[in-house]
Amino acid sequence: MKKLILLLILISLSVTLVAKKNDTENEYKSPNIGNILSNPELTYFGWDFRFMLFSDSNFQDPRDIIYKIAPGWVFYFEKKGYGESRIRKNFKDKQFTYDNRTIQSLIRNVNEAELNDPYKRKITIDSIKSIVNSYPVTGKGLGLIYIAEEVSKSKLTSSVYITFFDISTKEVLYTKRLEGRAGDSYGLIAYYGWGFIYATYDLNFKFGSLMKSIRKQQ
Repeated sequence: MKKLILLLILISLSVTLVAKKNDTENEYKSPNIGNILSNPELTYFGWDFRFMLFSDSNFQDPRDIIYKIAPGWVFYFEKKGYGESRIRKNFKDKQFTYDNRTIQSLIRNVNEAELNDPYKRKITIDSIKSIVNSYPVTGKGLGLIYIAEEVSKSKLTSSVYITFFDISTKEVLYTKRLEGRAGDSYGLIAYYGWGFIYATYDLNFKFGSLMKSIRKQQ
């Protein structure tokens, strides 16, 4: 009986350590995370699809991704009520700006072959920091960007990193990988778009919980 209890304790510790490791790999909190609450200004920059993996052979034409699918996703989010209007409501206590050009338009400058390269590396926390540091943004206040990670046919999922950063210093204050199950209807935009919506549900409809978790870090 004692051996069984000891075995269960060891299994529990192992699971806890794995969970903590996964949390570390999928989430980053800056020592300055409290700035998300205290900064009175926020600019929502929309979505950055440049670095994502398209793990679905139905994505063939890079130009189709750039000029049809990527803007189609943004329109789909708005249509379903999970776009700029929802973000604005969540940050009604801040001076809110929606900039849907500065970062979202960068996808038009990418190398088309690299955009749909199935062998490129997945985004990591460190690469998120490098991506944010490269943004051509100026001014002050808090920035919010969704950096798409992957759409996967085999896993039936869409994944994204929600990222808050300081615009003036480009310091990443908080980023977390979120994953949602795809499948609203037929078509690449609606199918994987729903996965992105499901992934970001916590920010859109459980915003208070996210802010509470940030407040505890102060």
